[in-house]
Amino acid sequence: MKRIIVLTIFFLVAIAHGVKAQSTWDRPWSGAQHSYMASVRDPENDNPVRWYVATNPSGTTKAVYNTDYTFITPGYNAGTGMLEGTALYVIEIAWGANLTDKTDFYIVIEVDDKATNCTNRKALHVQTQSIFNAFLSDMVANPSCPDDAVDPIWNGEAQADIGNSELIFQIGRQNTQLDWQFEYEVSESSVLPFSIDSIRFVDDLGKKLSVLNQAVDFKTGEVIVDAINNSVLAYVYIRNQMGVTLNLNFDLITENELTKDASDHLDADFTDNRVYHTIQSMPVITNFGGD
Repeated sequence: MKRIIVLTIFFLVAIAHGVKAQSTWDRPWSGAQHSYMASVRDPENDNPVRWYVATNPSGTTKAVYNTDYTFITPGYNAGTGMLEGTALYVIEIAWGANLTDKTDFYIVIEVDDKATNCTNRKALHVQTQSIFNAFLSDMVANPSCPDDAVDPIWNGEAQADIGNSELIFQIGRQNTQLDWQFEYEVSESSVLPFSIDSIRFVDDLGKKLSVLNQAVDFKTGEVIVDAINNSVLAYVYIRNQMGVTLNLNFDLITENELTKDASDHLDADFTDNRVYHTIQSMPVITNFGGD
């Protein structure tokens, strides 16, 4: 039977759930949760409404419930494969944890006019972003000078404690909302000797993270991050040297398959896995005294 559409649906938009800036309503990550909203002319607030997710624009082939997606909003009818309600114009969807990258889905809403029994249907296109990516950023102006000596008192040979320089790197994740991890390595481009006094990793909530399989010189290790955190700050303290320019590299290591999310999605973008930072040379003082 031909449907005469007299109901006006002004727009269909979506609102991100939580503060997960990289995951958006139309480009959701695996495991992401988003809210979707339709503005419908419904003076009596009594129109029957049905929502479902399809894999084709016409909405004839439904996505797999509890695998591709799940409705967080109550009212799902397993018999019809739809979320059903009255004047139900805002719903929440949790996207599946193991979606293939760039999979197309169509969120469909059907609204019946309670007075005329006429129906309107609209579909909203979304495409998943499911290639896990761990990336790096340098949080300190590059190049930098060595930080001040901890104890500058001349001890007859040098400063009592020449101190160290704090470098800060940010490790971030994209396209997953699961627990994730990374393997790191700190090196020097010219293979000049350098020492790390200490290194610590702090998540978005200010929690210090443990380092697994950490080398005794702190130059390598593995860090596991809770799903709630989009990024981690690495504070690296490089022992100062006189007369030496250090060209340091902070790398995310992928060859051991330890940079990944909890579903074993490996880091698939290698272009943003290295940050370079130069600590410039300080003057050499070889003697300090008087006459």
